[in-house]
Amino acid sequence: MASKVLEDQFKDVAPGVPYQAGVPPVKERPKGEAAILRMVEDQVGMIRGAGPAETLHAINRLRYSGCGELVEDGHTYEVTKYIYGVSLHENAAREDVQAEDKVRLIRVVRDKEAWDESTPGVGTHSEDKLARERQLQLQRTPYGIVDAIVGLDPSRIKIHDTGSGAVTLQLPVEGVATKVVLDRNYRPMTVTQRVGRHTIVDQYTDYHDLNQYGLMIPRHIVETIDGKPHLTMHITQSMLSEYEAFPAPSFEAPFPPPAKSDNFEYIGGGFGVPPHITPVGETPRLPDGHPDLSGFWGAPPAPGQGERNPGDEQPGQQLFPARHGIFSNFENDFFVTGQQGSNIPLYKPQYWEQILDNQTHGAARDPYLHCLPITPPRLGAPVRIVRVPNNKEGEYLFFREAFGTPNTFQDIPVGPMLFKPDPDGTWQGDPAAHWDGDALVVETVGYNGMTWLSRAGDMASYNLKTIERLQRDGDTMNYDVTVEDPDYLERPWALPTIQLKSRPSGVSSIGTPCMWQDYPPSIGGTLG
Repeated sequence: MASKVLEDQFKDVAPGVPYQAGVPPVKERPKGEAAILRMVEDQVGMIRGAGPAETLHAINRLRYSGCGELVEDGHTYEVTKYIYGVSLHENAAREDVQAEDKVRLIRVVRDKEAWDESTPGVGTHSEDKLARERQLQLQRTPYGIVDAIVGLDPSRIKIHDTGSGAVTLQLPVEGVATKVVLDRNYRPMTVTQRVGRHTIVDQYTDYHDLNQYGLMIPRHIVETIDGKPHLTMHITQSMLSEYEAFPAPSFEAPFPPPAKSDNFEYIGGGFGVPPHITPVGETPRLPDGHPDLSGFWGAPPAPGQGERNPGDEQPGQQLFPARHGIFSNFENDFFVTGQQGSNIPLYKPQYWEQILDNQTHGAARDPYLHCLPITPPRLGAPVRIVRVPNNKEGEYLFFREAFGTPNTFQDIPVGPMLFKPDPDGTWQGDPAAHWDGDALVVETVGYNGMTWLSRAGDMASYNLKTIERLQRDGDTMNYDVTVEDPDYLERPWALPTIQLKSRPSGVSSIGTPCMWQDYPPSIGGTLG
């Protein structure tokens, strides 16, 4: 039986109530400069989570597409398909212009490097002289403007608000003085920069939530240079959390990892990054000297996870951190933040479109949504480990749990595999372990080529190999996963370290069935 607090949170998804998400329209002017800046961030859709789980860096990879007209070097292109894809964490963008007469222009920038491509990720040649121009183009988008606002000291942003009419912001963007005029909903309407000897003006109108995840996309974009038309686009589609990869071309040095990267799917389950654990106590050891990994394990709760009803009525019932008190926002933010980290697997370019197609049809294709087993890294760390002595080097039972999927356990021998891998592969593969000093390393092969590595459509082949590394220190264990797939991936994919805490005997999260949960009868089908 649900408490009234929880019932109230779910009222927006009750039968007969229209779906609602995002942010309510602005009804009154915000008072004060801090309130104005927060309104801009919120109205564009960049704020995610609520309370301790709130973050301004969750929105990272996005794209929008449409058609229109491009005027360059005295030539007017009738653009049949225009795609602009962004990774804010990497300061990167890819502009893909497809026009009549088989014209295709693909222009890429990542930080201070720029290059052109013949197809996405292929046929690259350097255009570093245009890097600043393209970087400023990215920063003039509504999302680049909000990203700049978030990164600046508020004292560097000048706000002009007379109490009526449009509000204007003056701020430095990539060292260039930038004027931003806000519309009545406090979203960028006009962005003006003086770049060299040219005045560039970008106009954004008719914002809509095209992707149904609360990120507001302008459906009409017009750019002029010195008052002359340069770009006129009608935006018809957008995607959020999609696959946008910007690998260093062969003629560039490898790019460093982005400083703003978050990986909520594997750390915190979409609620935020848990605090770092300091190990306590001595490391228990087996008679052979190796650490004893046996017991119950679990990651500490993320900042927005585990909030409980503070009232007397059902005080142990979990609440959900929802922006503006709208439960659909909790759902959207949970799934969006869980796919927005910058540490994504680098696929070979010929598979990028397949991943995008998987994301578009995720509800039909994702094994997780059909109660099929999932594999590391998506399966997560073991929640219970049992050591089973045998006449060889021993073996371990790993018990795993992932919300809403079949609970799984693996019988993992230390030494050779127990059985020869199935030639057709299996969902869980065939594991074998060995000790590397104090770390237990579990290598698994023999997968069936049907699994997804994440909810973002990252597919895997029959040649998938996962390498899990577990190392205990006192009451804490570090869990690391590396994924190898020479058929699909350009290079191995190493996931962030997850810290696990020893739990009292018998305390485990095992037991979440793949079935409808015991939610209040008033809740609609959005939780399925």
